[in-house]
Amino acid sequence: MELRVVQIKDFWLKIEQFPTYKSIPIALKILLVTAQRRGELAAAEWSHVDLQDKKLWTIPASNSKNGKEHRVPLSQIAIKLFEQLKRLAGKSRFVMPSPQTIKPAATPSVPSENPVETSSPPDSDKHITERAITKAVERHVTKIGMTHWTPHDLRRTASTQLAKLGVLPHIKEKILNHALPEMMAVYDQHDYMDERRAALQQLADKILKLPKTDDAVLEKMDREGISNVAASCHGHRGASPLSHHKWMQRFVDESLMRHPWKTKFRGKHMATASASDPSVDWDRSRSCRYPGFFRLYHG
Repeated sequence: MELRVVQIKDFWLKIEQFPTYKSIPIALKILLVTAQRRGELAAAEWSHVDLQDKKLWTIPASNSKNGKEHRVPLSQIAIKLFEQLKRLAGKSRFVMPSPQTIKPAATPSVPSENPVETSSPPDSDKHITERAITKAVERHVTKIGMTHWTPHDLRRTASTQLAKLGVLPHIKEKILNHALPEMMAVYDQHDYMDERRAALQQLADKILKLPKTDDAVLEKMDREGISNVAASCHGHRGASPLSHHKWMQRFVDESLMRHPWKTKFRGKHMATASASDPSVDWDRSRSCRYPGFFRLYHG
């Protein structure tokens, strides 16, 4: 499932009440503002995180799901959250040391400006498991008055919110570390790092505004927003100023349609024409059936 904006507000305000290890609520917020996987954060080391110069979290190939190194630009709030984890981690080389090296919170885990550091003996320095993060959510999410969700739902939610902000599909897929369609991956090797950084900062800015927004306004946003590809194909009502036709044409023009051709996407054929041809008439219902072109699923 994906969290609606009202639920995102509740998440951001209530997650710190989790009666669990102090690092877990902070980590869950990081997952939302970076759109990354819990296992990749659980195994992260401080040598992978640059909070000062590059402001970048590098996920090595050994930690990423697809076996490829992935670089995640950090928004301002993401940097602050990582800094909180740094103070909690003490001398551990891991961003999230194993619970055996961290004392459970006796009270709700509200991160303070100067949380108590923990020490991790070299022989017991291990990282937390992704299952521990999942179990913490399963045990405590309903106790703070929220409906059930999983850590992976935060990634799905971030993906949807990026789309609603008008972030182009190939930029969003780069953020999620998804493989791009075959032809696009071959001919477009640009990493779009600046665009990814801007998109994640936009996402963070939106999330930080939600706690200050009335629920009635958020409910209206949910009613009028889009939540999936099918909805966008029948009238984009998100933040992007582009119409469906122009949005589609811009995506194609940037990456695929340098010349007229006919190509194949994941076993389905689609006739294409030059993006400069004003007579191109995209069939909305048909275009939604080409997942190789619209890889806007969440995973």
